[in-house]
Amino acid sequence: TWCAVCSKNITTGWMQGKNFECEACHIFCCRDCQLQVDARIPCGSELATIAVKKAQQYKVPSFGHIMTTLAPQLNNSNAEEKTSGVGNEVNDPIGQSNLNMLQPVDGIGIMNIRVLRATIFDKTFPSEADPNEIFESDSNLRNGDHYVRVSWLGSKESKRTKTVLQTSKPFFDSEEMVFDVPHYGMEYKLEVVDANTDKPIGSYLLSAQGLLQWQRDDMLAKKDRLLLSFFHLRRYSEPRRVKLELRTGVKDGFGLNFYNSSKIAGGPKGKETLRTGEISGWLELDVHLEEDQQLFYSLNPRRCPPRADEEFDI
Repeated sequence: TWCAVCSKNITTGWMQGKNFECEACHIFCCRDCQLQVDARIPCGSELATIAVKKAQQYKVPSFGHIMTTLAPQLNNSNAEEKTSGVGNEVNDPIGQSNLNMLQPVDGIGIMNIRVLRATIFDKTFPSEADPNEIFESDSNLRNGDHYVRVSWLGSKESKRTKTVLQTSKPFFDSEEMVFDVPHYGMEYKLEVVDANTDKPIGSYLLSAQGLLQWQRDDMLAKKDRLLLSFFHLRRYSEPRRVKLELRTGVKDGFGLNFYNSSKIAGGPKGKETLRTGEISGWLELDVHLEEDQQLFYSLNPRRCPPRADEEFDI
C-alpha cells in the first residue's frame, strides 16, 4: 500500500518492516512520517477516513491475485455440476452476461483540489489570446476583495475559500477540498468571485475526463512508470499544479452550450463592454483525481456509473 502522508510505496502484512499502522483508524505511514502523521491526518478525522478508503482501493495486488484475475478458476461445485450429466441443464454463471454480474458503485474516485493563488486583470484579453502569454502578464491588474467558489454538476451545493482583501493577486493557500466523483462525465466549475457584489469575475470548467488524461499523459512521459502502470504497481500519486485561464460568460449551468450566447451587460443598452470567452485572469491550484481501480481491475469488476443526461439550452 502507500503512506497516507507522503504516498511512498510501503509493504504491509508479514513483510511490514519499518512501517506503522494506527490501531484505531488503521491508516498506514512510513518511518519518515511517523512523527508528523497525527498532525497532518488527525486520528478519527475525516481525512483519516478518506486515507483508509484510498488505501483499500489502491492496494498492490499479490501475484496470486494477478494470476487469478488473468485465469479465473471454477469452484468445485460448478465443476461437478458441469460433469454430472449430459441431459441436466446447468445454470453456469460463467456463461451469463458480464453486465448482469457487475455490481453497482457510488462513484469512480476521489478528487482533491487546493486553491493556491490567482491574478485578476482590469481589462479582459480577447478569447483567442494565448493563455501561456497571459500568464506572464504583470500589468493591467484589478484590485478588490476576492474568493474562489467551486460548484459541480448535478448539485446546488458549493465549496469556497477564504476572502482575500484589497489585492489584484490574491493568495488563497486554501485547505484541501475533497470531492467524490460520481461518474466520468463530471464537471467542476471554479469561479473567482468579487466579494463585494458576489458576482464571478471569471470561471473555468474542469472535467474529470480531462484531468485523468492530464495525469495519464504525465505518467506515460516517465518511462520507469510505463510498464508498471499497466499492472497498477505504480499510480499517479502527486497532485498536478496547473494554471487555468479564467473566462467571462462561462455557462451558468452544465450542458452542451459551453458559453452563453448573449453578451454580458456592462454599459448602456447596445454598448456591452464584455464578450463571452474573454480572459479576465488566471487561477493556480493543485489538483489530483484518485481513480477507483476496482472498476476495471478486480475479481469482481463493478459497473461504471452512468453519466447524467446533458441539458441543451436552445
